[in-house]
Amino acid sequence: MKLTDATNNTFSSIVNSVKSIVTKLPLKVVVASALLLGVTGSMVMDSFVLTAPSYAKTASKKRVATKKRVTAKKRVTAKKPVVAKKPTVKPIAVNPINLPPVPKTNNDSPVTTPRPAGSSLFGQQEVTQNQFILTAAPLSGNRYQLVILQQLSNKRACWAESASSVKPLLLDFDFTGICGRFTDSNGYSMRQAGVDLGAQYNFDVVQRGNQLVLLGTKSRDFSAQPIELGRSNGIGQGFTKINLDSNWRLAKRTYNGKALGHIYLTTDSVASR
Repeated sequence: MKLTDATNNTFSSIVNSVKSIVTKLPLKVVVASALLLGVTGSMVMDSFVLTAPSYAKTASKKRVATKKRVTAKKRVTAKKPVVAKKPTVKPIAVNPINLPPVPKTNNDSPVTTPRPAGSSLFGQQEVTQNQFILTAAPLSGNRYQLVILQQLSNKRACWAESASSVKPLLLDFDFTGICGRFTDSNGYSMRQAGVDLGAQYNFDVVQRGNQLVLLGTKSRDFSAQPIELGRSNGIGQGFTKINLDSNWRLAKRTYNGKALGHIYLTTDSVASR
């Protein structure tokens, strides 16, 4: 009996040793170790049954501990901003007052067509003389300036005459479409025998005795003799009427047969030019 107890104690010690080992070793190693120690099949199975849950838990924990490799996400490349294209604006050809185009040769070189001597770019159109009046407008320093008035319609009178004095009535109302007024070289110029002299001559009104005389004077040659175009019959109060000499008259400037808003003091004579 004592021998049996000792034997059981030995086996119990072996089984406990196996239990402590099998939790750390693979199953095949546990079985092989038990066989080497001479443990019977039932004891081996008992040991396996006792240790299997612990072994299974350990194996499961090892599997859980192994994490899947995380694949790095691909870097997102920022898209380039879309730049809106600027609209292409085609230049517009500007042709002031519809001037005729310059003829070109086959190699696109502009050709300058010489104008005959004595001719002018502009033409002239005759007007009704009594629809206009020439006046000398008084300025400071006993000076005067040529002002031409025109009656465009009969709706209202644009001026009133009293002897040599002229009263500009158009200053008392809106004369748009009723009266015309020309006050400087933008509105009038000199023309002789079909040639424009506006770039060469200016108009001056000078006092000679009891009269005001309208002269055309060369702008760059002060030694040249001035040309007389008309004179007053006395000196009035305020605006004074100027009467053109017999060989001078008024006309409208034209371009391609169309009348423009410019007045010529013109003559057909070239003797005085």
